[in-house]
Amino acid sequence: MNFYTFFGNETPRFEFPRRVYACLDSTEPDDYLSSEEFFAFFEAIDGDYLDHQNIEKKGIKAGVLDKSVSVLEILCDKNTKDRLFPFKRQDSNTSWLEFIFSEDGDIPVKQYPNLFSEPRICKATVNPVSSEKAKRLKKTFSMDDFTDADEHELAEALQLYPIAKGAAVYDVGQGNCNAIVSEAASPLLYFDFGGGVLANTSTYPSNLSFCFFRNPTIVLSHWDWDHWSSAQRTRCGVADEHAISTSWIVPRQNLGPVHRGFLAKLQDILVWPDALSCLNIRNITVWKCNGPPSNRNHSGLAMVFKPSWAQANGILFTGDSDYKYIRAISTNSVEFDGIVVPHHGGKIGNNTTLPSPPQNNSYHRYCVSFGHGNKYGHPNEQSLAKYSQYGWAVQNEILTQNKNKPLSNNPGHIWINSDMNPRTDIPRNPSCNLRNCSLRLIKG
Repeated sequence: MNFYTFFGNETPRFEFPRRVYACLDSTEPDDYLSSEEFFAFFEAIDGDYLDHQNIEKKGIKAGVLDKSVSVLEILCDKNTKDRLFPFKRQDSNTSWLEFIFSEDGDIPVKQYPNLFSEPRICKATVNPVSSEKAKRLKKTFSMDDFTDADEHELAEALQLYPIAKGAAVYDVGQGNCNAIVSEAASPLLYFDFGGGVLANTSTYPSNLSFCFFRNPTIVLSHWDWDHWSSAQRTRCGVADEHAISTSWIVPRQNLGPVHRGFLAKLQDILVWPDALSCLNIRNITVWKCNGPPSNRNHSGLAMVFKPSWAQANGILFTGDSDYKYIRAISTNSVEFDGIVVPHHGGKIGNNTTLPSPPQNNSYHRYCVSFGHGNKYGHPNEQSLAKYSQYGWAVQNEILTQNKNKPLSNNPGHIWINSDMNPRTDIPRNPSCNLRNCSLRLIKG
């Protein structure tokens, strides 16, 4: 059993723990205080295993958490909110609870033993964890043992070939995986490397594999499962090794045991310094988002790529960050030739200012990466309708798939490039050892 690996149709074997320590990972929607019902997700680790192994002192190495971590999903209402959130929101992702599973439990829980498997349905009793224990757990799974990368290391990892011509938004279901690509459609740099997970696993296209011919760096917007989960998921098997061994530029954020276990697997980690607001290398700029550190969505990384054909500021990659936290918008003109909209087209606040397309009639697109039939109802139609108020016409909207057809039968990798027609396939270079890449760019 490996929590991080895709097993296809096989049901992974897992010995469910008697009790777990768990920290809040995220809620859906993000602003749960305004919702009568919301989903809460906790990252959990087997309590008996943790106490016996004494990982807090030994440190985390690759593979040490593969069989001991899980994800808890709880549908919260007014009766369970106070039980599960006895702490202030700003401290929520660093506070811990103990879940003890038994038929006598009073909190219904879905527990996922693997990022891509079906959950078990169970009940749990929830207890607070002592402040001393919580501090030790926070430190154990933090990124404190990783030093910041320097600007030279980051710049070297962000160097792109002069042949960078456009961008791709890959159809990975309810997740995010974008790239800057060459004229031949080969990825030169990935922005996120995720896909649909947990209850949204079925939104992921079948037989999808990735291209590492040009050894692309992966820039991670933030530490959410659906933004990195494809690193050990691809069907061809070969790409897994390349995704783990390539350079990853990652933000420093509060992590739980699931994210920390994946981080331990990566072989070349470049941690973005919190004090570095942006870094510009030729026609690419990576920005540190300036949202509250307690909110992972808004405190990660965003990126702008300005191809030679751009009439405005280029193509904006947002991850899950609200626009107001992206410095590329607050410090520059808000016009962009292309946008990958935040959070899979999720809800936009009424007072949110959106970027605009170029004022002339040049090529421009806004793209939505989401999975057909996802449990969150993304994209939010009211949010997408708001783009028209900022000059984005209906024909400028490109979705990663046709909502009228099952995703597995209709992959829709988006090609953002005004100079070129869509590619039907990645060329098969004789020297490429990943000849079964399936990143066809079919519309844009």
